[in-house]
Amino acid sequence: MLLPNRGVAMLSSVLGSERAIETNILIIRTFVMLRSYQMHVEDLQQKLREL
Repeated sequence: MLLPNRGVAMLSSVLGSERAIETNILIIRTFVMLRSYQMHVEDLQQKLREL
């Protein structure tokens, strides 16, 4: 099952356990890293097109 980052945040708030909150933080950090990586790749693709 795949949840968007907002869904993960909602799920952990519903579950409310310490483990759910810690897991949520790790998942959100992963989403942020993936978004940053995606932006970097798109930037590199654009630069390669311009060559």
